[in-house]
Amino acid sequence: MSGRAAALREAFDRAFAEPAGGAQVQLRAFLAIGIGGAAHAIDIAEISGLHAGKPITALPDAAPEFLGLAGFRGVVVPVYDLRVLLGQPAQAAPRWLVTAQAAPVAFAFDAFEGHLRVPLETIVREEEGQSRTRRALRMEGVVRPIVEIASLVEAVKIRAQAARQGGE
Repeated sequence: MSGRAAALREAFDRAFAEPAGGAQVQLRAFLAIGIGGAAHAIDIAEISGLHAGKPITALPDAAPEFLGLAGFRGVVVPVYDLRVLLGQPAQAAPRWLVTAQAAPVAFAFDAFEGHLRVPLETIVREEEGQSRTRRALRMEGVVRPIVEIASLVEAVKIRAQAARQGGE
């Protein structure tokens, strides 16, 4: 029996020394979030931070999607409501914020549901007209539209520029 045990031990040790066989599944990381009661996702590569309960200072006569200003590590950034940017009505100020990787701006949403690491094949193209997103995660019968933070940053820049030009 000791010879068999030695052979099993050697096979076990060899399994860790040899490269893993089979195709590697490529995974992508997302935040699972809720916006207005609907499931969504945000690509973690597009954000620089996740924050809960940050105080937001509202400004008078602001656009409905603009919630106000918040401080992040000594930098004051504008905060926008994802519900309104995605075409839903404004409600009470959301609890959760993500800061964008691409620019000093934050986006607020209702619920943080967790962290997802999903195979690339679960990312599908959205059908035209379903939402304002272009991609979605389809897993276990649930479709989560992916909020494209980079495109929202560009939309916010365009709106801010148009507001500045209109105010001159």
